[in-house]
Parts: sequence; C-alpha cells; structure tokens
Amino acid sequence: MSRYGINLLLSSDGFPFHTLLVNILGCFLLALAIEYLSAIPKIPHQLVSGLGTGFLGAFTTFSAFSAENAHLLLEGSYTIAALYIISSLIGGFFSAGLGFLFCRKWLQRGNEAED
Repeated sequence: MSRYGINLLLSSDGFPFHTLLVNILGCFLLALAIEYLSAIPKIPHQLVSGLGTGFLGAFTTFSAFSAENAHLLLEGSYTIAALYIISSLIGGFFSAGLGFLFCRKWLQRGNEAED
C-alpha cells in the first residue's frame, strides 16, 4: 500500500520516478533496519532477516523495475531505460551504504552517551 501511494503521488509518463524513489528509499531503510536490529543481541538473526525482507521487501520491487525497463526498451526509449537502470543501481548502492553508515554513527553516539 505504501508503494502504491507513492506511485499515485509521483506517477508520470516516461521516467518511472515512483519506482526509483521507492527502491532507493527501501535500500536505505533496509540497511538501517538490518544494522540497528542486528545490534540488539536479544533479536535472532532470522527475525532480523524476516523483518527486513517482509515489509521492506514488499515495499521495494525488482519486478516493477524489470517490467518498466522492458516496457521502455520495447517502446524504443533506450536513453530513459539506461538512465533508469544506472540511477537505480548507483542510487541503491549509495543509499544502502548511507543507511549502514548513518545507523553505525547513531549507535556509536548512543553508546558514547551511555558511557
């Protein structure tokens, strides 16, 4: 439902901004959730994986990314498809990295405050 709501807000003809935003945001949130929940010893690794791939896995969507690219390529929109693929990959990796780094800094500050 969250992905669908963003799709309605950002729907456009041409470049699929809505799916790009959802996937990049999902990469950030998944990295943040994994890093944060993994720091809590009482939470089993299996639960961390389940929570991450549950909501956030459903929020992001590789199938929509693939279908939108296939559609763009079949329509002859090669430049838009290439930009979408490149921005998704670079944006996803960058966003996940930021999620991990942000959480590590946040947890480090919390630990320093406790000392």
